[in-house]
Amino acid sequence: MRDVQGNWTQDESYIPPLLAFNAHDGLVQRLDTLLLQLRAKCQRLMAMRRESNQRMADFAVADVSLFWLLNALNSAEPVLSDFLRYPAVHPELVWRELARLAGALLTFSLEHNVSAVPPYVHESPSIVFPPLFSLLSELLSAAHRKPRWHRKPACRHG
Repeated sequence: MRDVQGNWTQDESYIPPLLAFNAHDGLVQRLDTLLLQLRAKCQRLMAMRRESNQRMADFAVADVSLFWLLNALNSAEPVLSDFLRYPAVHPELVWRELARLAGALLTFSLEHNVSAVPPYVHESPSIVFPPLFSLLSELLSAAHRKPRWHRKPACRHG
């Protein structure tokens, strides 16, 4: 494609069919960003878990939910980190792990269901990876937020 000065530039949004995940720098960058987000979420959840363990008598359903969310994130992190360390793997292997993580996180979502996970289409990775990374980012941002009805009111009536 051409830029505003008429020079040829690469269309960064286009992802051709790939035999190695690292053949497209944008995919590796998105995986790196996702891992940063996942690790930050794990740290916040571990802090919540430690706080919860200090009040053991206060065990609640939210603690079980926190446990399963941490399980999903901690199970995915080493595999995704390995793909980042050794990115010359087939894109379908990366998609499988990302789809597995999305499926686990969808357990905690009321807005999305499993049909939001795009199927792997080798000939068109542009319709697979960007939507999957966006979904995962959204799910990680939303996971384990307290619902509005669970928050304390801002003012007292009475």
